[in-house]
Amino acid sequence: MKKKLILSFAAVFLVKIIISLVMDGAFVFSDEVCVIKKAMELANGGGLKSCTSILGVPAGDPQPLYSIVLAPIYLFFTGEVAYRLVLILNSLLMSSLIFPLFFIFKKYIENNKKILWLAITIIFLPQIVIYEKMLMTEMLMIFLSIWTLYFYLYSLENNKKSKWYKLFSLITSVLAVFTRPFGFILFLSIAISEVICGRNRKILALFYIPLFGIISALAIFKL
Repeated sequence: MKKKLILSFAAVFLVKIIISLVMDGAFVFSDEVCVIKKAMELANGGGLKSCTSILGVPAGDPQPLYSIVLAPIYLFFTGEVAYRLVLILNSLLMSSLIFPLFFIFKKYIENNKKILWLAITIIFLPQIVIYEKMLMTEMLMIFLSIWTLYFYLYSLENNKKSKWYKLFSLITSVLAVFTRPFGFILFLSIAISEVICGRNRKILALFYIPLFGIISALAIFKL
């Protein structure tokens, strides 16, 4: 089944690349320009700046993580080449969701063939395909949300890998905070679950509550 899963990932990725090469953008011009300009500024050594300071006009300011991810592309490429490479990167990230989706559904469905087709169907849902073709933080938020769900779901199993799954779920949930303003909900959900369901509730509360405050403060001031 692992071979079929990998081949399915490759096929999905190839289809998404083809779609990326034939589609024209940007679709939400103002937001996408802001993300790109922040990535270019970072790639040119200007550091993380607000869109208002970069563009010289009042503008919305998305969280910085997606621009940080895109910065290496704009370090080596410019113009349409860079734009197409970003779309290919988006396709890679979204195509990789076939893995967490497959193993999430595997917990509740026994038929591997049905699970695989269900995962592929979700990856090609309009809501995912549309954001995948935009240079917007929503795309990265979808990616991080599904991986966080996968990691935390498997962290609840009582085995040697549980601690690692929990650690990865915390990492992806924290990254989500720096992706979208409401990304803190992922981390908050894990913190509440741990405090309510954990054995050492007081100790966990002393750990998660201050950590949540620190992460939220960092997100508000954008690093």
